[in-house]
Amino acid sequence: MQRWRDALIDAAGAFAASRAIVLVTLIAAGRLDHRYADTWDAGYYTTITAFGYGSSALDPGTLSHLPAFFPLTPLLLKALDLVGLDPLLAGPIAMTLVSLAALVLLHVVIGEHGSRRVARLSVAAIAFFPFSYVLSTNYSDGLFLLASVAAYYAVTQGQPLLAAAAATAAGLDRPAALALGAAFAWEALRPGPRRRAALAGALGVAAGTGAFFLYLWHVRGTPFASLDAQREWQRTGNPVDLVSYVWHAFSGLHATNLLYLAGVPLGVLGVRVLRRTGITGAPVAFALCALLLPLASGTAMSLPRFLMGTFPFAWAAGIVLDRLPPRTMQIVLALSAVGLVGLTVWTYRTPIGGGLAP
Repeated sequence: MQRWRDALIDAAGAFAASRAIVLVTLIAAGRLDHRYADTWDAGYYTTITAFGYGSSALDPGTLSHLPAFFPLTPLLLKALDLVGLDPLLAGPIAMTLVSLAALVLLHVVIGEHGSRRVARLSVAAIAFFPFSYVLSTNYSDGLFLLASVAAYYAVTQGQPLLAAAAATAAGLDRPAALALGAAFAWEALRPGPRRRAALAGALGVAAGTGAFFLYLWHVRGTPFASLDAQREWQRTGNPVDLVSYVWHAFSGLHATNLLYLAGVPLGVLGVRVLRRTGITGAPVAFALCALLLPLASGTAMSLPRFLMGTFPFAWAAGIVLDRLPPRTMQIVLALSAVGLVGLTVWTYRTPIGGGLAP
């Protein structure tokens, strides 16, 4: 119980401080309204909550984009609506609590493999990450973080039923669950007591993702509607297009694309830190797949946010921060908090849709 109390204290402290930063920033920028809960991807999730994936009431452009977004977040928002709560008001509160639960569980997982200090710094790395403002709005990142950490925790505890359930939730939440499934499949091939639970986790991801694709087949006439929608978001599935993406980012000095590409060296560093620290198996495989799969789509769009929701990178960040001199560590976290302020303003500035797409 002490480990869980420590985790709650550390996670709640860091996350409350970071949410205060987001709240004050939104108030100062005049953006504490429905736009925070209903802009960018959050807008698509609330649209799916209200209309589903196949409503003829939507314009064709919006309708074609919807299958890119997996159903677990809309299901949670629909549950809030069914009990009389406005998803635009209650959704961010629910997502904040979900994200806090994810950070508490992540602290416990890392604490079992290392020190409380590393666990505390890993949680802080996520809480103050510049893109972490999405953890308290109607985005899927908090749910995915909770589901993926819960699935890994179940694997480490040798609990196949819990691993399958949590991994199924991850598979219903984001396509990034494919990286988690690949990591569990790799773990299942290794000898040891985790094999059954890892296999259950891999099958759970396949079940969740497969169920969504079958549903799309029913409502959209093709199980590949999600892939088609991803292509409309410039994810062509052709890795060669990544060369063009990088060229245009640097030749035109596109600030947004350069920011996305910053995820590549961060991801490589994270994988290297995990391996050099002796962390092997599912965490390293998950981190590597989570870095390579988005790049294989031909774009680095939203890559830093994707890596933020991939818990082994937070683990690596905690290890790095722990090794820094105390003053340097404080400066790094302070700069990250400044970045959180800057990206929050950039994302929700006027006109809506003219800022940074997370």
